[in-house]
Amino acid sequence: MATVEAGGPASVPPMLTPPQIELRPSDRGVKRDEMVLRFHIENRDQVIVNALGSWHEYAPILASLGRHESGALVLSTFALRDGWTVDRIAAYDRWPRPSLHASGSALLDQRLEIWPTSLTSPDGESDPRNEIHYDVVVTTDEQLVTVSVLSGQKHEKREGRARIRPVIDPILDLWT
Repeated sequence: MATVEAGGPASVPPMLTPPQIELRPSDRGVKRDEMVLRFHIENRDQVIVNALGSWHEYAPILASLGRHESGALVLSTFALRDGWTVDRIAAYDRWPRPSLHASGSALLDQRLEIWPTSLTSPDGESDPRNEIHYDVVVTTDEQLVTVSVLSGQKHEKREGRARIRPVIDPILDLWT
């Protein structure tokens, strides 16, 4: 069971420990003419739960950008470029599942923050897909993502997800 330590990220069982996440400052970013892949999870509440699991992992990125939020709710995505196909990207994923695509222009037109990020596993292995990995920022709003959403009672978490849905649903709808 996850617990939130005072001033720190949730502690979770070792096999669920989130990766280390870093910005790739020299990355050229998502281009308008690129397709951006997101792995599909039918249950949108589960998408929120998954994204909340890494909320605190983004505090160092925010600090490096001169911001003071405690975390970020993001969607993990991959640009289809440089020989990276859907099948090649999926081969490195833990769970095989269908993928959805959005155009770079659809994402950029929404003025979403899109961070080029690199992931390193808890045992120090870099994700081979790092060169094409981007986190689409849904929110950094601490009024929306409260402690009760992260670690509260079941009903508090459910209410919190309901508050997040109007923010995340239009972003998720960009992928088909």
